[in-house]
Amino acid sequence: MGAVRLTYLFLASFLAACVSDSFSVRDPVQARAPSSVLASEVILELDDSGVRWGAGEVGNALKTALVKNRTFGQVHYPIYPTHPVPITLLVSARGDIETDGGEGFAKSFVTGFLLFLPVGVLQYRDTFTISAEVSVLREGRKFGPLTLESRVAADHTLFSGPESYAAHAEQLALEDLAARLSGALAQHPEWFSP
Repeated sequence: MGAVRLTYLFLASFLAACVSDSFSVRDPVQARAPSSVLASEVILELDDSGVRWGAGEVGNALKTALVKNRTFGQVHYPIYPTHPVPITLLVSARGDIETDGGEGFAKSFVTGFLLFLPVGVLQYRDTFTISAEVSVLREGRKFGPLTLESRVAADHTLFSGPESYAAHAEQLALEDLAARLSGALAQHPEWFSP
């Protein structure tokens, strides 16, 4: 019995090592820096209470990406300056995680039926989605809204803990959302000039 258990553990370990987590962004956009910044500074007002993942990092991720890709010179978030800033970027975000439906159940059944032998081979999919409605408020006038969405699929094995793949999938989704936001705002430079 000990030899069978050892063989089983060896096979399970070997199969688990053969398959690793993989990620894919649906319809990815290339992050392009605008020819010049749209505004030297903006205030970011964010409502991310509808994002079920991300641990409250949506605002910081957007802030970093919008400065890094030169959409804005400076983004004030979550601390706002004491001097007046004429442009406010209003973002309302919603995000969810979709898991394999019936297909995931069938895979779990097969895994149990075969005594967990295919545990490292069968892939399960979680899709991290985030959508945002974005408006620009400049000197009392509101421009927009723009609606953007990003989706990242994370394929993982049954016993992969979420901490092993979720953080990377979340980062990819937020980077893609920021790239989409930069591209959409670059098409409306008139929103930022008086």
